Order: sequence, then C-alpha cells, then structure tokens
Amino acid sequence: MKKQKFQIAALFLMGIISVNTLAANPDKTLPAITNNYADLADPHFKVKGERILVNFLNLEGNTVIVKVLDQENRVLYMERIKDATVIEKAINFEKAYEGIYRVEVSLSGEKENFSETLKIVR
Repeated sequence: MKKQKFQIAALFLMGIISVNTLAANPDKTLPAITNNYADLADPHFKVKGERILVNFLNLEGNTVIVKVLDQENRVLYMERIKDATVIEKAINFEKAYEGIYRVEVSLSGEKENFSETLKIVR
C-alpha cells in the first residue's frame, strides 16, 4: 500500500512537471517518463549563499533524522522528525564560525544517509 502511494505521488508530480514544461515550451516534446522513483525518494539539498535548504518527500512516514556536523564530526544540531510526509528545513550558517559544515539526512534504522557540505570563509 505504501509503495502504491509513492508511485501515485511520483506519477502525479511527473504529470505536473510535464504540463508545466509543455506550457512553457509548447513547441517542445514532453520529457521521457521513467519508472525510476529513486530520485524522488532521496532528500534534495540546495545551497543558497550561507544556507542549506533540505527537502524530502517521506511518503512511507519514517522517522527522519537531520544533523548538522562540523569539520571534526561533532554534532552541532540534531532533530528527529516523526510522522511528517513533507520535510522542509533551512539551515542558516550566516553567524557560523569559519570552517566546513555538513548537513546529514537519514532515516531511523537505515545505514544510508544523504549529506551536503558547505565551506564558510570569513
């Protein structure tokens, strides 16, 4: 049942993207639709200046752990998010000391984690 929900949501999102692409470029063909849902299931990171934006579609309702670590692997921030389908976080490093920071996203009980690194230079 959870897999079906994920597949339906993925197809819905691809449909929206296809309609928006066609509306913006009516002379172009639609992008190819594949059955690879792995890209949608992974957290997405975007670095904007001295901020890292995290988006994650958690259709299976797992507990998600968000951590911020410094260059010596010390945990500076950790949050467990339960029962959330859409996870959006903005981590601001504007007042951080100079160094390398890493934002990690992982699912509770899973070994695999996803991360993005940001270097702060003052």
